Amino acid sequence: RIATYNIWNDDSDWARRLEALADELNNLDADVVAVQEAPVEVASHERFDEYFCRTTRYQHVLHFPYPESADERPEGLAFLSKLPVEEARVYWEDIASTANNWAVHIVLSRAGRSLSVTNVHLDWQYEAGREQHIVPIIRDLVDSRPCNCDILCGDF
Repeated sequence: RIATYNIWNDDSDWARRLEALADELNNLDADVVAVQEAPVEVASHERFDEYFCRTTRYQHVLHFPYPESADERPEGLAFLSKLPVEEARVYWEDIASTANNWAVHIVLSRAGRSLSVTNVHLDWQYEAGREQHIVPIIRDLVDSRPCNCDILCGDF
């Protein structure tokens, strides 16, 4: 079971929303959750990955902050998984301009079968930018190491 959530990185009623999110993730009980707009810190001096490891049943929590940002609440993409992550790759490795379009790709395995999950967060304002950046992401999925199943999720 796979789920995807854009958690809206805004501090409006954040403490209540954060607790509700942890409760919802525990109730949902997905094997993998892709998260967009995941703040680097969710509470004073507590990172995203630390918090969700502590408050949910997910043993493998990975957070990928976007490169240097002037944002008041720096954010990134994240995965919460019950399965160990064998491989992870961000799509901003060369620090090339992403025009506010981001993606992370992970590979998991279970019972000898592999699963790739790509989490994207595309710019909501510029359709041309979304189209320009989704093409190489999809191409990479097609050309990457063969997996038994490839999943594309996120905020399109």
